[in-house]
Amino acid sequence: MAANELGIQLENVIRLLRPVIEKRVLLRSAHIHKKHREHYERRTYKVTMEFKHLTGSTADTFLEYVERNLPEGVAMQVDRHIIERLPSHLVPPASEETTTSIKT
Repeated sequence: MAANELGIQLENVIRLLRPVIEKRVLLRSAHIHKKHREHYERRTYKVTMEFKHLTGSTADTFLEYVERNLPEGVAMQVDRHIIERLPSHLVPPASEETTTSIKT
């Protein structure tokens, strides 16, 4: 896999057990021949991959490589999440005595 070559840690892979199948039946002709119909089917497979500890340049390089090698008819959606520290005013107080004195 390309992620191993770039030194990217693959944390989790989640695959949908069954594809989502949409079926549609349409008339072959718009105005006549109601008995003659065409059956169309679209299958959607989903795979979620979670990578850990990516830098911006490594993520961009990996995503560009994956996008270039996708076959026709395959779409890709990327969600980026950043873990940040909580601000100092949201940290809980050091002891319980201060919280009880504030409540009373």
